[in-house]
Order: sequence, then C-alpha cells, then structure tokens
Amino acid sequence: FYPSWFCGNYHAYNGREEDLPVDQHELLACVAPRLLYVGVASDGWADEPRGVFYGMIGANPVYELFSPSAAAVRESDYPVTKDQGYFGDLTAFHHHDGGHDLTLVDWDLYMDFADLRLTDHATHRESRGARPAARQPSLVFDKKGGRLIWRVVSGAGPAPRVRICSLSGRQQLFYGQSIGGHVVFDISGLAQGAYAVVAGVNGRPDMRTFSIVR
Repeated sequence: FYPSWFCGNYHAYNGREEDLPVDQHELLACVAPRLLYVGVASDGWADEPRGVFYGMIGANPVYELFSPSAAAVRESDYPVTKDQGYFGDLTAFHHHDGGHDLTLVDWDLYMDFADLRLTDHATHRESRGARPAARQPSLVFDKKGGRLIWRVVSGAGPAPRVRICSLSGRQQLFYGQSIGGHVVFDISGLAQGAYAVVAGVNGRPDMRTFSIVR
C-alpha cells in the first residue's frame, strides 16, 4: 500500500517481514525521553490494535532508562477498553472504535493528554488516567460573544504574546487583540476542529487546547 510512504529498500522486505533488522517498538523507543502517544483504530485496513499496543510496550525499557520512576502504560492494561485513554507519565495509548480515521474521540484524548503533560511537564505525576487538579483557568470562553479570552493573572506583567493555530494544519496561526491586559480572540469564524492556544508566560511557553464542534 502507498509505496510513496516508504523508501525502496523497505520494499525489499515485502513478504518477508520477519527478516527486517528493526521493528516498530525500536522506532517508538527513539522518541524517548520525549512524550509518546499511540492511537489505533478497530477496523482500519492498516490497523492491528494488539500489535500496535505491544509495539508500544516494547519501547518501555528505553523510557525506563531515562525515567525509572515514571508510570507507564503496561502490558497488564491489555485488552484495553475502546475509546478510553491509558495515560502514563510519558506515554499514552488508546484504541478508538471505528475505522482508520481521526475522530472526535481521538482529538479529545490527545488533548486531554496534552493538557495533562504539556502544561507543566516537569511536575505532573498524576496516576494513569487521572485528570489535572482543578486550577484557575487562563482561558475563558465567551460563547455568546463568540470570543476566546486569555486571562492574564493580576500582577503577572503585560499580556503575553498569544496565538492560536489549527492542529489540523488547515488554518494559519493568528493573534488576538490586547484589551484591558487580556488577549481576546474572535473565534466565531473558526471552522470545526481542534486548536492549540500558545503563549509565552514569564519566559516559558504555555499551551491550552480546545475543539470546536459545529
């Protein structure tokens, strides 16, 4: 399938995959110690959920070299419940019910993990599947006015440079308007999809994700 995806040498192993000098778990292990999220479908022509899951499990020893105390998705988690996220400190997995596609279930789980780990990667150590503790939100949605507001905490200095970008890559990033120390975006014209809001706060990047369903 799709020969343009792979180099010519790879096709030399068609029909004799057992002779490949590397396997998928080794490719996934190359991501360590960075965050890794693997998602798979039930009915996709290219999806084999059990093999994908165990490929991820095979990368665990390399993650443990970098972070011995980090909670991980484990072999004992299989068989997994469909449409449910299995979140470790550095790795995550889910198996969505349906075909080879990016669904709203996928986006919701990807963004849950991003909110849990990317907002403060160094200090989050919640147990697998747990949601972040309640905190004062920096994003406020004004649904009636079709606006999104990045709220700057009092005394934190001037409003940071904030921008929104589409996670689907179909829309260029754009910037909000600084009003009263906050940054305000008109999101009434945004298409359905998943978005990231990125800001520089006190010299550090901060990110929130959201989705729009029409």
